[in-house]
Amino acid sequence: MQPPSSSTYLRDRIAQLKMEAEARNNNPLPARVACTPIEEYCHKITIWIHTLPPSQQERKYSIEEIISLVGLKGQTTELPALSDVATALRLAKFMQVRSWKKADRSKRFWVFKTPLSK
Repeated sequence: MQPPSSSTYLRDRIAQLKMEAEARNNNPLPARVACTPIEEYCHKITIWIHTLPPSQQERKYSIEEIISLVGLKGQTTELPALSDVATALRLAKFMQVRSWKKADRSKRFWVFKTPLSK
C-alpha cells in the first residue's frame, strides 16, 4: 500500500498538467497558410520591386537578374523553374518585352508596370 501523500501528489500533478495543456490549446499557434511556389515567388518579387526607387522600377530586368536579386530558390534545385518565375512576374504586374538589338540577341526582358505608366 502506498503512502497517502504520494497519491495526492500525483493527483495534483496530473491536474496541473491538464490545466497547462488546456492553456496551450486555448492559445493555438497561428496556422501557416500553404501556398504554391508561384504565390511565394510573386510575394517576394512584389516586396522587392516596391523597395526600389522609381528609376530602378522602370528599368528592364532579365529573368536571371530577377532570380538572383530577389533570391528565389527552387523546391528541389538551386534555381526555380523559369515558367513559374514568369507566371509570378505576370501576377506581380510585370510586362514581357523583347530587345531586338544585336548585342542583346533578341533577349526577353521584364518591365514593371507602374501605376503612372501606360
